[in-house]
Formats: sequence, C-alpha cells, structure tokens
Amino acid sequence: MYKQHEIINNAKYPAHLGKEFLFGYKQMFEKRLELKATGAKDGKTKGIIGALKLAVNSVYGKSSDMLSWIYDRQLTMFTTITGELSLMMLIELYEMSGIQIISANTDGVTVRVKKDLIPKMHEINAEWSETTQYILERTDYKKIIFSTVNDYIAIMPNGYVKKKGDFLTDFELHKNKSARIVPIALEQYYVNNIPVRETIEKHKNLFDFCIRKKASKDFHYEGINIITGEASKYNKLIRYYVSNDGEKIYKLRNDESTSKAAKRSQAEAGEWLCHVCNYLPNASKLDNINYTYYINKAEKLITKIATGGKRIKKSYAAPNQISLF
Repeated sequence: MYKQHEIINNAKYPAHLGKEFLFGYKQMFEKRLELKATGAKDGKTKGIIGALKLAVNSVYGKSSDMLSWIYDRQLTMFTTITGELSLMMLIELYEMSGIQIISANTDGVTVRVKKDLIPKMHEINAEWSETTQYILERTDYKKIIFSTVNDYIAIMPNGYVKKKGDFLTDFELHKNKSARIVPIALEQYYVNNIPVRETIEKHKNLFDFCIRKKASKDFHYEGINIITGEASKYNKLIRYYVSNDGEKIYKLRNDESTSKAAKRSQAEAGEWLCHVCNYLPNASKLDNINYTYYINKAEKLITKIATGGKRIKKSYAAPNQISLF
C-alpha cells in the first residue's frame, strides 16, 4: 500500500493583504477541501475544484510578481524555505520510524508503510502538524509507477487512475497533446497488462499520433523529400506524424537571426520520416503511420522505469550479417 501526503496550506499570508482578502482566501481553500472530500467525479465539480486550486495557488505565484499588488518576496521565500524544511522534518521522522520514503518534491512525500506502522504514521502526522501548524492531505495508492517524481501513474483503491506528466492522456485545450498514443499505451500496459504494440497498432484515431513542435522566432521548419530531393518550407509551428513515406524534417535558423544555436537540427533524430499535417481531414487513413516509432517511445519509458533509470545499450545485428552458429 502506498500513501502520499501533501502540505496543503504551505503559505502564511501577511497582514498587509487585508482581512477581506484573507477571509476570501480561506473560504476558497476550505471550499476546495470540502468538494474534494465528496469524491465527486462529474465534470462540473471537477472544474470547480480545479478553478479553486488555481485561484488559491496563484496567490503564492503572484507574491513573486513585481507587477502584482500581492508582490512580497519575503512571503515567497518564507513559503518556499519553511515548507521545504518542514517537509524534511516529516521525512526524517518517517525514516527514523521505519517508514520507507518512495519520493518527495516541494510540497509532498510518497511513502510505503507496513500495516502495523500505520498508527505510528498517524502519530507522526499529528505531532508534525502540531509543531508546524500545517495541514496534511492524504491520498492512498494501490499501485504507483514512476518515471520521475512528477511523472507517474497511480491506481487508487477504488480503481480510479491518477496520471501526471509522461502518463497524461487528457489535456487542457492549450496544452501540447503530441503523440498522445504513447501515454494511452502506457496506461493500458500498466493498468490492464496489454502490450503497447497491441494498443498502438489497433488504435484508430490518427490525431493521437500527431506531434506538434514550435520554434522560436529565429527558426523555421523545412522538409526534404528523400526520394525527389524537393524541399518544402514551413513556418515556426509544425504538425506531423511519423510515417513510412514522407519528408525528413529539419529546424533551420533564419538568415537574419543572430542566435548562436545550431544552424540546422532534426525534428526527429535518426532515420524517421514525417508526414506534415497542419491540416488533417477527419477521414484520413492510417496506413502510412510508422507504428515502430511510437512503440519504441513507449517501450523506452517502460525500460527506463524497470531499470531505475539506468541506460541499457541495445545491440543490433544487420539483416545480412553472417552468424557464427
């Protein structure tokens, strides 16, 4: 059983913000906790919880914005440093009691705790909260898989799947949804034990294979047809999927640019070809997708997780290489 605890009130706001502000902040904070506790999964409630989280967290963010009326660098440093040191105190108390730390970031710690140590964990939490005046929020996990501390997929006891970073499959409209098929395949692999190859090759939504890249104003993209040698010039924003037949895509520095970055680089390193699709009709066929590219991306992450981040060098044999035996 995995447990995660997060500090949810890791900021103390100074009096100059005014009683009305502090009262409103407290109301938003408490309303969010109230809604989260209900376990509601409907879109409307989740939207309200997300909006309240954004409103509450933005107060801390604006404390370091020189153009904001909330600007207060002392508050920023107090929140960050005090929160970090307090979290280190909690981690130390856990470790000294035999509770295993799985991971930690700026405002949370994930631990693995034996059943007979759960009462001790509650005791530590109460002691720590009394000392720091912080509140802990707890989430239980049945299973959790990390690629990094902020990239993970977790299965709750009730079957709900929580995803962050590399494993996200649902995005806000303004977020980059590139190669969405990869996290979809990873979820099926870790939750339902379905091989990534099976998920990827059977997937019918071409949009989930598309990749979006955006260069700075100093660069643009060009495509070279490897058969005809014909070049196509694109803007600094490009959308494509990796294909069996297509172009080799390069990012090129503009002639007038003073940037010292490389003059030319590949959008996809190696021999991968791309089909540019800044416009993609709904009825587009899937027969030109290079499934191997997406399978490799998913399997590379699985290998990284299985080996604890260690690099394993793969050896390849040429098809016409003579065998000794």
